[in-house]
Amino acid sequence: IQPGYLSTFNRRLRIYFQLGQEDKAIQALRKITADNTRYDLEVAEQIYQDSGLKAVLLWKIERDIEVGEDVDPEFDIAQDFAMIGMYEEALYWLEKAFQHHGKGLIQIGYNIHFKNLHDNPRYQAILEEMGLED
Repeated sequence: IQPGYLSTFNRRLRIYFQLGQEDKAIQALRKITADNTRYDLEVAEQIYQDSGLKAVLLWKIERDIEVGEDVDPEFDIAQDFAMIGMYEEALYWLEKAFQHHGKGLIQIGYNIHFKNLHDNPRYQAILEEMGLED
């Protein structure tokens, strides 16, 4: 994997988090923070030690919002908020991704991170606007 190619480690982080494999999730997060100047590895480690994985993931999301340099930042941020159970925030960022025609939206109907949103009217409205309603 090329240095600086963080999307692979972001995917791993999300998968390991969903599987409950915290050790592997934090290893992926360490790779992300070590290879990117937007994150401070020492700060991430301290947050993890003090408050756990969910807290450090929220810290990462906040850095991502500040920078917004990713290929599809709104969708990625929505995924991460949904992953840690912050569903209102996830919906807000999904709506922004829809407004900006985020490429990641093609995954919306089957992305595991959004499974708890499937019955939400705001989520359903996005699907309907995209022509993906059931």
